Amino acid sequence: MPSTRTELALLFSLAAVVCLPCRGRGADPAEVAATGPVRKSEARVHLDAGWKLIGYINWPKALEELEAAADKAADPDEKAEALFALAYLWQYRRPGDDVAKARDYYQKVADELPKTRSAPLAVMALARLADAPDSEKDRQRDRARGLYRRILADYPDHLAADEAALRLALTYLEEVGQKASEDEGAKLLEAFLAAHPDSYLRAVMRKVLGDLAHERGQYRRAVEQWIAAAEVGVPARNEQAIIYFQIARTAEKHLQDYALAAGWYERLVEEVKGINLYYVAKMSGQRCRKLAGGRSATQPASGGGDGP
Repeated sequence: MPSTRTELALLFSLAAVVCLPCRGRGADPAEVAATGPVRKSEARVHLDAGWKLIGYINWPKALEELEAAADKAADPDEKAEALFALAYLWQYRRPGDDVAKARDYYQKVADELPKTRSAPLAVMALARLADAPDSEKDRQRDRARGLYRRILADYPDHLAADEAALRLALTYLEEVGQKASEDEGAKLLEAFLAAHPDSYLRAVMRKVLGDLAHERGQYRRAVEQWIAAAEVGVPARNEQAIIYFQIARTAEKHLQDYALAAGWYERLVEEVKGINLYYVAKMSGQRCRKLAGGRSATQPASGGGDGP
């Protein structure tokens, strides 16, 4: 089963790629102003109706609309979206889901329409079906890894590549205690971050790297990675509190960097209200501020290098 590290990383990520590639797309206002409303194709009309009916959980009517869209679509992107939508419907329809049918539709998009907007999302959907099936015994980790690598190779500039890099790395990092595998996962994340420093998943990638460093006793590196993650901005309040507390507690207990610890305890108290760690952070911040001799968090403190 996936490790706690993997589960927490996915919870912390906040940002899986949205799997409705064209839903809600409107015409360019400037184009409408210049030329008047753009006439929708017949396939587009059926597609928009199908997505709306999925939102209403009206599976039978949605199926009718999407099958009509797939049949009438002449534009490759509309054809791919219709097939993707059918796959989505069969994957998530309750009751009456059919994962095998969903997989076939995703595969059709990925193999026959690889240059379309829906293709990278279809490959990601195939990867997730392999990596996270309903039953762990059905997991195909090697297939998932191949599909994640396919996204990175074929769609390096698509948002799906960010998720593929993270999830690929996690398939190695979940082998906790296996140094070669953990090193491979860390190398994948570090390489992706070097090439994509503004990745929308950079916070969770840094968090994962920090967690690994902490487990290995590399406390200074752990704190540096966690600070990099925190400075990106963590929207979820509980996750924000956790990472602030990790930074502060590690700086206090392992680095004896009391000024740094005090600063992050104080940030938690000031920025994250109404959480269970509030009182502990407040008392710890006061204690560390005294130990730091009143120095600000920006002033260096001695001691506390990385462990072995």
